[in-house]
Amino acid sequence: MAFSSLGIIHVNIPNIITISRIVISVIFTAVCSLWWNSFWGRITAIILALFAEATDVADGYIARKHNQVSNMGKLLDPYADKIWRFSAFLCIGMRGYAELWMIAVIFWRMLTVSHLRTMAVMKGTVIAARVSGKVKAIIQGIGIIAVLACAAAQKYVHLRSIDLPFVFTAIAWWIMCFVTAVTFFSALDYVHAHRDVVDR
Repeated sequence: MAFSSLGIIHVNIPNIITISRIVISVIFTAVCSLWWNSFWGRITAIILALFAEATDVADGYIARKHNQVSNMGKLLDPYADKIWRFSAFLCIGMRGYAELWMIAVIFWRMLTVSHLRTMAVMKGTVIAARVSGKVKAIIQGIGIIAVLACAAAQKYVHLRSIDLPFVFTAIAWWIMCFVTAVTFFSALDYVHAHRDVVDR
C-alpha cells in the first residue's frame, strides 16, 4: 500500500522499513550512551544492530520485488545508511573499541564518495554502485556486529570474574583495522574509477 501527499511524499512499506533504520540509529545511540555498562545493554545493542542491517537488505528487496521503487526511497535509503553507520561507528569509537583514525577514515570515505556523486550529477553523470562499495557495506555490517559481540563477551567474562581483560578489546581492534582497510580501498577504487569526474 502506498499513499502520497500533493505528489511530494511517497510512503510505502520499503520506505517505512528504511525510516525504521533511522529510528533504530537513535535508539542504538541512546542504549550505547545510557545502558552500556550492563551486559544486557550490550546484548540490546547487538539486537538493534542486527535489525538495522536487516532493514538495509529488506527495504531494497521488497521495493524491487513488489515494484515499489520510488524517488523518495532512492534518496532516503543512502541517507538512512549513513545515519546508521555513523551512529554505530561513533558509538564503537566512543566506547574504546576503535581508534580515532579508524573512525575518521570511515567518515572521510562516506563524505568523499557522496561528494563525488554530487559532482558527477552536476556534470550530468550518474555513478553506479561498484563491487568495492557493496563489499565495503557487507564488511562494515559484519564488523559492527562482531565488535559489539566482543564488547558483550568482555562484559560477560568480567561478570564471571574471568581474567581476560584485554583479549576481546584486542580482537575488536583488529576487526576494526580490517573494516577500515576495506573502507579505505573502496574509497580509492571509487576515486580512481571516476577520476574523469574529478579532472573535469
